[in-house]
Amino acid sequence: HTEGQFSSNYIIEPYKGVSIDFAPPQPPETTGLESAPSLQEKSTEGFHKPVVTPHFEKTSHEEKISFSNIYSYDDFQLILNNQIALFKSTGQTFNLISFLLDPTAPAKGLLTLGQLKTSLIKAVSKRDKICEFENRVIVLIISSSPKNSADLISKMKNYLPSMDSSYIKAIAEYIMIYDLEVNENFKNSGEMLDILLSEQGSKAHIPLSDINWA
Repeated sequence: HTEGQFSSNYIIEPYKGVSIDFAPPQPPETTGLESAPSLQEKSTEGFHKPVVTPHFEKTSHEEKISFSNIYSYDDFQLILNNQIALFKSTGQTFNLISFLLDPTAPAKGLLTLGQLKTSLIKAVSKRDKICEFENRVIVLIISSSPKNSADLISKMKNYLPSMDSSYIKAIAEYIMIYDLEVNENFKNSGEMLDILLSEQGSKAHIPLSDINWA
């Protein structure tokens, strides 16, 4: 039995069949301090009371762990490999966008890599994937289009530490961007990431100030 083994005496009674010698557990003796049952409770004796399933509110911790699109570099590579395979079989394109933060920004107290990542987490759609690596944040945009890339950059602005125009103008010089779309030449995730992470690729990043992101 799913609830364990048990045994009980039984007899076979005429016109009844098998009868089990079973006595229901008796309620614990009261001390006399408990309140007497109400009239409503007395009137429903012998009837099954409806079972009310308690409602549990989600805690903030449960809400945080219910969804996450942030991945380690190794896991991000696996996801990227799957996307490349999907592209080769279905033709569904995608983009990798690298957001490289100039070390001068945190040194001047303008922006940290953590703040940049937070702004991107809030800006991306739930399908997109995020990976932090060294001094950059890489975003995998599942649905590829120039509009989606532009929208991501524009939304990111709304979640930076300040919306002050002078701050936006100052920080835009230190956020460097490289937008890479998949094509048939890429065999695996390493080849795509190498372009973004190589010294040559780092130099090819464009300052946010030079991008039309309004």
